[in-house]
Amino acid sequence: MKKNRRKLIILAMIVILLLVGYVVYTRPMSLAQLYPNTDFSHLSLMEGYRLVPDSPGSVPFNQEEFRAEPGSETYEALLKLLTEQEYRRSVLSPLRKGRRSYSSQAGDKLWCVTLFFDREDLPNGSFTGSMLHIGTTFGKLDMSPSSPQEKFCTCFVKDQKTWNEAIYDLIGS
Repeated sequence: MKKNRRKLIILAMIVILLLVGYVVYTRPMSLAQLYPNTDFSHLSLMEGYRLVPDSPGSVPFNQEEFRAEPGSETYEALLKLLTEQEYRRSVLSPLRKGRRSYSSQAGDKLWCVTLFFDREDLPNGSFTGSMLHIGTTFGKLDMSPSSPQEKFCTCFVKDQKTWNEAIYDLIGS
């Protein structure tokens, strides 16, 4: 009887610890909280693309690229959409390993924005600085930093469909 009670208590403690871990890991966080080693005051450029269909109702395929520099309307609006949003990490983020694929569907709003920090173009065509990639190119909202100290994560946002469409439309403007 005591053994069963002891096992039950241990099991209950494990369940409680898992629930607390889930709540803490998936709590809403700003972009700056998700990537604390990234200084958003040093953001110097945003580039990226969106995938657009050849014709209405078809699968997105063609890539429309964009570039937004500080001071431009697109830059300011995109920065506001990205930094004022609260993100919830997916519990599956740490389990992501290797390559992924995604079959585009008609109506998908797929995009990728790369944030460049302290970017300095070099004579050979390359550049210095760090990057943070944010996008939906695999059908989910993914964030992938270039810094080895930061971690990849898949996130969810409140009213994700509307927010995703707002970014998609802004990139295409």
